[in-house]
Formats: sequence, C-alpha cells, structure tokens
Amino acid sequence: MAVAPKKTPTPAPHVPVTAAAAVHETAAAKRLPEAAKVEETLAAPAREMQESLRQAAEKGVAESRAAYARVKTSAEDATQSLETSYAAACEGVTAINAKTVEALRVNVEAGFGFLKALTGAKSLPEAMEVQTGHMRKQFDTLAIQARDMAALAQKIAKEAAAPIKAGIDKAFAQAN
Repeated sequence: MAVAPKKTPTPAPHVPVTAAAAVHETAAAKRLPEAAKVEETLAAPAREMQESLRQAAEKGVAESRAAYARVKTSAEDATQSLETSYAAACEGVTAINAKTVEALRVNVEAGFGFLKALTGAKSLPEAMEVQTGHMRKQFDTLAIQARDMAALAQKIAKEAAAPIKAGIDKAFAQAN
C-alpha cells in the first residue's frame, strides 16, 4: 500500500478591504460607544445595589458589635452579682453555724444542769418537779432559739438575694 503524501494547507488569500467592509467597520466603531452607554446604564443599578448591600453589611456589623458589648457588660454584671450573692450566702452560713454551735452549747449545759439537779433530788415528787421545770425551761429556750435561727436565715436570704435582685433591676432598666 502506498501512502499518499500529506497535503499542506494553502494559506487563505488576502482579502483587500473594500468600501463595504470599511463602512461596516466604521458602523461598528460608532456602535462601540453606544454599547458602552448601554452597559453603563445596565450596570448602574447593580452598582447601587452593591453599595446598598455594603452599607447594610457595615451597619449590621456595627449593630452586632454594639449588641455584643451590651451582652458582655450584662454578663460581667451578672457574674459580679452572683459573686457578691455567694459571698453573702457564705457569710450567712458561717453565722448560722456559729449560732447553731452556741445553741448546742447552751442545750448541753442545760442537760448537764438537769442531770445534776435530778441526781440531787431526795424524793420522786422532787425529781418530777425538777424534770417538769427543766422541760418547761428547755421548751422556752428551744422556741427562742428557733425564732432567732429563722430570723437569721431570713436576713441571710435577703442579703444573698439583694445583689441578684439589683442586677436584674439594672438589666430591666437598661432594656427599657
């Protein structure tokens, strides 16, 4: 089989510029500024929209920063209120513990005094009288101790809740 020789492409003949082609190029050149005007007219709303979106985004960022600053301040205030409240509660628990220990000491001393008086009784009626007197005295003492403990607990609860209440009031005042 014989291989056919490859044909080399022949270059396209040079077409001279005719008068019609020159008119066509001139019309295209005139249309170029008109196309630019049309493009400018169509692109103007897009640029305006872009500018509006950019301004809205900047405004959103500024508002977000301001909101973050307010939330951060509120969180710091709430933390401070909780710390103050916790400190007041700790002091209150210490006061209740001291009051409880004092009440326990008084009650134990009263018990030992009762046992001493009971062992010194010479007869059963005298022992009954010592016991009745001790029970009456102990009942009055326990009532007073319970009233004092309740008052102290109420005072502590008020002192511990005051910083939290103040923080909530402040937050509501800032919100309005």
